[in-house]
Amino acid sequence: MRSKIIENMPFAEYLALPGLSNSQAAVLLGKTPAHLRAHEWGEQSSAMRVGTAVHMLVLEPEKVAAMLPVAPVVDRRTTAGKAAWARFTGEMKPGALVLNADERRLADGAAIAVLTNRQLAESGLLRGRRELTILFDLDGCPAKARLDVFANAGIAVDLKTSRNAWEFHRSVPKLSYHRQAAFYLRAAAAAGLEPKAFLFVVVETSDEMMRSENKAEFVRVIKLDDVAVHHGELEILRAAKTYRQCLDSGEWPGYSGRGIETVSLPMWALTEE
Repeated sequence: MRSKIIENMPFAEYLALPGLSNSQAAVLLGKTPAHLRAHEWGEQSSAMRVGTAVHMLVLEPEKVAAMLPVAPVVDRRTTAGKAAWARFTGEMKPGALVLNADERRLADGAAIAVLTNRQLAESGLLRGRRELTILFDLDGCPAKARLDVFANAGIAVDLKTSRNAWEFHRSVPKLSYHRQAAFYLRAAAAAGLEPKAFLFVVVETSDEMMRSENKAEFVRVIKLDDVAVHHGELEILRAAKTYRQCLDSGEWPGYSGRGIETVSLPMWALTEE
């Protein structure tokens, strides 16, 4: 499979593309191939909606008017409220993201924090090619990735929101950000972009950030060390092997064939006892 870069592809179209993504690898490694086969993409929590909105406000401001409409404040229990809401939703563009008033205020505040951060402005980390869809071969497995920014300095950047950016390091193993870094670096390299590094730009969405007059102080720029990225590389190769086997066999197994599984108590429970 030859690598390919597609610019400005709508996210819904990206989701529909064939190939293993980092998010799919998370399901494959965290559960089973059967779970991946039956997984539904696109459902977003409130935190995810805020993150998507911040992403658009910062990286795709030209889409905000059409794709991030301001919802009217109406009582949808009343006839008039139902009619007003129907008019609003009827005029929305396909794929538009509707936030409630609190979510929109939070997204606007986080976007201000990013856009006014001096380190980001001076380093140019958010200046470059944005929303790059990459189709590539991952150890014989068809794969896809979507880079937020490939900066002019040759650095791949991912913009994230976090309720507590100070404890972002705790999220790395929990949410497998080390695997994401390895996956995106592999994609960028396969596409001939020659990435020098992968960085997370993390903006905090805390109450303190919202109350602060200097929101730019609530942004961190984080690079994972080589050990973490190497561990992520091992994980994506394991996911690719499983995905490739499923494609070749046409079988997406779940718990079948495991028989009786023995479960032990964790060390902390044994120590406490």
